Amino acid sequence: MHEIDLILKERRNRESRATWPWETFYQKTERADKLLEEIEKKIKSRNSIQEARKQFVTSYITSFEVYFKDTLLTLLKMVGNDKFIEEVKRKFDMIDLERIIKEKLSINELIVSCFNFQDLDQVNKAFSIILSVSFF
Repeated sequence: MHEIDLILKERRNRESRATWPWETFYQKTERADKLLEEIEKKIKSRNSIQEARKQFVTSYITSFEVYFKDTLLTLLKMVGNDKFIEEVKRKFDMIDLERIIKEKLSINELIVSCFNFQDLDQVNKAFSIILSVSFF
């Protein structure tokens, strides 16, 4: 999938989330907690419980990824994005420009797409740039 398609998919996903990143994180992790609790109460199969626990961990990791991504987007709206222009220049070129304009992608959406929020080094890099201090 092309990067701009991924940004548009992320935009659609964001529209279904809570207003504040911590709210979304809480909602997602609370659902995972309740689901695991129900499975452990009602299912006796050790293999099924083990698989449910793996899915629980995956849900938490995804929740952190969404939290960091949405938090960076919120911070960019609050403090500006000047520090990230070079990141965007490295990732997108003139060929992408027409589609970026057509889809009305914001510079902040482009910035967020420059980082892999499954990689803690990338999370640290993004937040360290915006905070001007090492995040982790």
